[in-house]
Amino acid sequence: MLGFSKKTLPKDEPVSRWQMIRQLLIFQLKLAIDALRDILLSPLSMILTIMDLMAGNKNEKRWFTRLMHFGRDTDKAINLFNQHDADKESKPNVDRAFEQFEELLKKHYQTGDLSNKTKAAIDKSLLLLKKNNLNEEPQDKEKP
Repeated sequence: MLGFSKKTLPKDEPVSRWQMIRQLLIFQLKLAIDALRDILLSPLSMILTIMDLMAGNKNEKRWFTRLMHFGRDTDKAINLFNQHDADKESKPNVDRAFEQFEELLKKHYQTGDLSNKTKAAIDKSLLLLKKNNLNEEPQDKEKP
């Protein structure tokens, strides 16, 4: 699973800078998706409630109830705090989409299908991360 699931990053193992940056980017993208969904659901919930009141809909036939089910499904698909196991989900989800995008990017990078400008930017970023990691002192050594 992409991101920082229990499977990929156990609590006791150290996390590299690249993993931390990756986690942050994925979390920020998920936050944006979640926010967009919330912005859309707010006025929609009011409109659907008015429609239910006007039509006299009750129980499971209510538009508002259907919106609540949709909200739960999208919450599971976004999986903002990785509380759901996205690997076990049969429905499309954000984690799987990020994973597929990451694999596609890796494939294009390895085969040279990326533009020279994009490849240079990725190489530069990776080089900077590598230099930063080499400049870090190991955590298990004691400082004098």
